Formats: sequence, C-alpha cells, structure tokens
Amino acid sequence: MKNTVRLAALTVALESASTRVQLFPAGTFRSQDTRPTDVAHWRLEAPQAQRLIDAAQARQTPYCFDYEHQAIYARENGQPAPAAGWYSQLKWVEGQGLFVVDVEWTERARTLIVAGEYRFVSPLFQYDRQGNVTCLVNAALTNVLALDGMAALLAAASQQLTGENNVDELLEQLLWMLNLPLSATADEVTVELKKLIDRLSGGQGTAGGPRQYAVAAQREG
Repeated sequence: MKNTVRLAALTVALESASTRVQLFPAGTFRSQDTRPTDVAHWRLEAPQAQRLIDAAQARQTPYCFDYEHQAIYARENGQPAPAAGWYSQLKWVEGQGLFVVDVEWTERARTLIVAGEYRFVSPLFQYDRQGNVTCLVNAALTNVLALDGMAALLAAASQQLTGENNVDELLEQLLWMLNLPLSATADEVTVELKKLIDRLSGGQGTAGGPRQYAVAAQREG
C-alpha cells in the first residue's frame, strides 16, 4: 500500500514578538476552515510532543521561522526565503500545548510584528492516519488565521527593540516555572507562589528564610 505523506499548516494568533511562542494546543484540534478532511481531527499530546522535542534536540542546525512558508516554496517560485527568527528548543506544557522556546527574532521580524503587519504564526506539520502530529516541518509568520483560542503571548517586542526587557523576561520565566499560562493574573501567580513556598518550607512559609529554603531544596533533590 502506498504510504501517503499527510501535510497540514494551521495558523495561531501571535500577539507579540515574545521569545516563547505557542505552536500547537494540547489534545485534539481542528482548523476553522474545516480541515482536516481525511481524519477526524489532529492530535498532539505528551507522547507525540516528546517525539517532536527529541527531533529538535537531535538537529545540528536550528529551525527557522520564515515568512508565509516561503522556505518550502522557494524552489518553485525562485524567490528568496529570508529568516524571521531562529529556534532550537521545543517544550511541552501539560494542558496548554507545545511551545517554541527562546526564539531569536530578526530585527525586521520584530519591527513587523510590533507594527501589526504580521499577526499570526503557522506551523507546517506531518500527521498520520489517526491525525497524530508526527513531524514539525516549518513555521512561518503569516496573516491568515486558521486556529483560534490559543494562549496570549507576552508583549515583549518593544523592550526587545530597546534592550530593556529584564522585567518581562523575569515575569515570563516565573510563569514558566509555575507552569502558568502567559495570561495568568496576579492573584493566580500569588496563589501558586504560596503553594511553592509552603512546599519548600515545610509549611512554615517565608519565616524559615533562605536557610530553610536551601534545606528544603536539598531534600527535593
């Protein structure tokens, strides 16, 4: 039986030039334009995501964000395919989906995103007969929305342009550490921080001070 390669590109909202970009939601999903038509839905859960993460770690060269998937059309139309950004790491966040980590946007791409000239990201991927995502082929900036309801991204682009991004980077890392979405409220962050402090201090809160934290951390290890 002939083995058919199934390719699909879907598009997700990009609200900033954050260094953390969501490519896929968790679980099953479909495009707003009625795709897929050959399977019931696409699926990306922890086992499928881990295969993509392993493939990214095994690569010698980074993945590239381009514009409108031009990298795969260059041979056909003869046009250049400049990079919009580079990335090497993928991370699965349970309940949220698969993210690109530490995107290095080009200056041109950051400027275009900040100006609102590009609003969405489109991953191109392969999937099997059951709809499981099997391979990440390419990712691109685009303006054609196919998938709605993805997590909002931190608005860090303007700080990246000036180099004044320390606060936003710390906030993003804190949310990442607490496994919270980028849209988390201050109250949600406070609740999760209190849980972490109580766990590390054995229920004594901050009264134990840094020394208690160090002891707790050693026990965790």
